[in-house]
Amino acid sequence: MFCPNCGKEIKPDDLFCTSCGTKLDFLQQESEWQQEPDDQNEYQEDYPEEYSDEYQDESQDNYQDEGYYQEDYQDYSAPPRKRLPIWALILIIVGGVLVTAAIVIALFFFILKPRIQGPDLPTEIRTEEVTTTEVPTETATKSDTSKETTTQATYPKKKWATAKDGLLLREGPGKQYNAIYLILQGTELTVDKEENNWAHTTVAGLTGWCSCDYLTDTPPEIPQQTTAASTDPNTLVYPDPWIDYGYHGYVNTQDGLMFRLGPGTNYNAIDVIPYGTEVAEEGWYGDWIFVKYNGRYGWVNSKYITASGGMAKPAIYLYPETSQVVSVDVELSEGNFTRTAPLYHNGWNVLAAPNGTLTDLATGKTYDYIFWESDSEPAYDWSEGYVVEGKDTRAFLLDILPKMGLIPSEYLEFINYWQPRMQKNAYNLITFQEECYTDAAKLKIDPQPDSCLRIFMAYKAIDTPIDIPAPKITPFERKGFTVVEWGGAEVQ
Repeated sequence: MFCPNCGKEIKPDDLFCTSCGTKLDFLQQESEWQQEPDDQNEYQEDYPEEYSDEYQDESQDNYQDEGYYQEDYQDYSAPPRKRLPIWALILIIVGGVLVTAAIVIALFFFILKPRIQGPDLPTEIRTEEVTTTEVPTETATKSDTSKETTTQATYPKKKWATAKDGLLLREGPGKQYNAIYLILQGTELTVDKEENNWAHTTVAGLTGWCSCDYLTDTPPEIPQQTTAASTDPNTLVYPDPWIDYGYHGYVNTQDGLMFRLGPGTNYNAIDVIPYGTEVAEEGWYGDWIFVKYNGRYGWVNSKYITASGGMAKPAIYLYPETSQVVSVDVELSEGNFTRTAPLYHNGWNVLAAPNGTLTDLATGKTYDYIFWESDSEPAYDWSEGYVVEGKDTRAFLLDILPKMGLIPSEYLEFINYWQPRMQKNAYNLITFQEECYTDAAKLKIDPQPDSCLRIFMAYKAIDTPIDIPAPKITPFERKGFTVVEWGGAEVQ
């Protein structure tokens, strides 16, 4: 096969002539036609060999005559490149920037950030991290303002309830959980962990959660018991609240004791109570107690009342799991009952409800507890105890009684009964009796309770503090049918 332009012999599969560079596409097609066996045989059969050479020469001359020269053909060895549109280039650049940014962000969050912050902390610790900057703005340097100090809360820690109407203890860390207890204002709590602004603590044997919004690191100021406001010295002031079965004592001034309309010397006197007269407390405010004398109510200064002595106001609470009849009796080793409620008839028979309400089967009257007093004066144990200033009586009792196992409805009754007579002393030596009390006043209950707590405080006024070891407090767990009793004695 030969080049149609220069006549040089070429190979069948060449695209361009190696001598003159002429493109040989159409000749390649011819070559392919010539290589087909059937067509080639047919051609040889129809035309002799001599005519074939003659035809080839004639075809070459025709190509030349028709002007198939080298300059009429372009060089197709390198096809021309097409340029991309501008909008396509912009899309490619923007896409590359976005992909690069995504890779950088992923590297930061999954690789670099964990290395900077360190390992994850437990939830209850992580939520307690506090970050503060202490440098004042006007004096801080550029390096100072960037410094932060991080501290982790340590547990357990002390907290105090601040809610005036009480703080609910719930089963879980949130308002959606059931309330199981009401924590009174001023109650000291031991918090062992916090989660999502809720504190985990145990109060009166019950474990639960309370809101951190109503907790403080220092004991709050708790208002003392108040009376109805009155500026008129001729108007009788009533206590708020009244006290059931308050303590009783005797007037100890030889000239008698002024009986006034209000708790203070600015109120008019309405009578004089003679020396040795017995009075019973029905309310109090500061150093003054509200009593009844000759059919009238009024106020006397408790400093001039000597307690009757003996065992004062033991109160027995019954909490059965279901309503049931309960028989209660107290056997005194010495002395006699001086007051009881309900009336004592060889014991008490009551219908006790799970909420503590008692119904006297003899009269049908209802009570919150069984009350009794006696003139018994056993030999108390003074080897362990506490020395407390009179002015700190309330705070001390609010702290110690819940730890011993009393709940608010019980220890508030206790405080309202004992605070008026204890706070007037310079100091009080306070003890909590065990065997000497339980042996002197044996408690019998049928049916037998599952858990029983008996707290009896004996105290005496002292002028100066003394050193005395504090007793060990054993936590009390309420389970099943629970019985709780508290009482006390002022020892002269």
